[in-house]
Amino acid sequence: MDARGNPMDELDLLARALPDAAPPSAEVVARARARVAEAGTRTPRRRPRRLWAWSVGAALATATVVLLIFSLVSVLTPAPVLVKPARPNQELLDLADRIEKLPQESGAYWHRSRTDGFWGAVEGGYNVWMTMRWESWAARDGASPRVTHAWKPAARPDTPADEAAWRAAGSPKQVRAICPKDNRNDDCEPVRVADAPYDCERTSAKERNGALIDATLKPLALADLPAIPADPAGLREWMLEAHRSWDGRGFGEPFEEFLPMAANLLGLPISPAQRAAVLRLLAELPDTRVHRTVTDPLGRSGLEVTFTTKLSYAYRADLGKEAPLYSRTVLDPGTGEELAAITYADQAGTGQMLRYFAYDPESGWTDEPPRGC
Repeated sequence: MDARGNPMDELDLLARALPDAAPPSAEVVARARARVAEAGTRTPRRRPRRLWAWSVGAALATATVVLLIFSLVSVLTPAPVLVKPARPNQELLDLADRIEKLPQESGAYWHRSRTDGFWGAVEGGYNVWMTMRWESWAARDGASPRVTHAWKPAARPDTPADEAAWRAAGSPKQVRAICPKDNRNDDCEPVRVADAPYDCERTSAKERNGALIDATLKPLALADLPAIPADPAGLREWMLEAHRSWDGRGFGEPFEEFLPMAANLLGLPISPAQRAAVLRLLAELPDTRVHRTVTDPLGRSGLEVTFTTKLSYAYRADLGKEAPLYSRTVLDPGTGEELAAITYADQAGTGQMLRYFAYDPESGWTDEPPRGC
């Protein structure tokens, strides 16, 4: 019986099992009908045993045909595939797998070149982008002083409408950000309107205790980096020690809120295996989210992620009040290194970009000594 209760024979089953088979020709159908009509005019002889034997044979033949049909159907129908569900933040785990066996880069100096950008309202009622740039060289042997170059910031109107407002204001050579009255930072100092940061200033100094990089975790020198564990469990213990040092400076943040700061290691010259361990540790944290592939402020494609839901706040001159900042990190899909950090006005990361920093492509290990400004 089929799904509607209609009787079915083995031919019906064959027809359903082999739906692509061509139908019989008109000649074949005519011969079959003639044979059926001829058989209807004959008087069958009584052969009980032969009839019994025929019935058993027919039943066996039918069973064989049906078995063949179901065998064909089972072969033609693909077996269900069990798909293992992806783990949360699988993209980070895949990235870790890709990079952990990359060769370790080397050089006499760790060179970092970075561009920073800030969006904001200025006196005169329009918005500008302020950009600044710096670069540094740290010697691998730790014997030479750290050399840093810094450029004074430049400002440019943000949109064509902002540029029209700037021109209507007399095209001032300097602009000043709107800041709260109690501001004590340098953010409200006048900034020259220019196409790019200017007037490089060089400084050279040996940091105290040889600490050269990323004091947000704990004071670190290049010589300290090889001791960072290359497995997630060991890295977590290393972060616990860093938290004790950090907490000893009076910050008082719980360890689970401090742990996402392991992402800061992605901007340091650690090995590919260490970077893979960082990614695996971060992938397991409850607030880590992989968002999308984006183009960073310097035009490079990268993986945009967040590692914490904790917000920072800053004064928004366009709003006239403190407002939350939503930060995201852009990772190099080939190396797992940090390309940029971007702060947005909205949690979805599709609204106004408020600030960013982006490492220039020339950053990395080099044998070339520090150059002049």
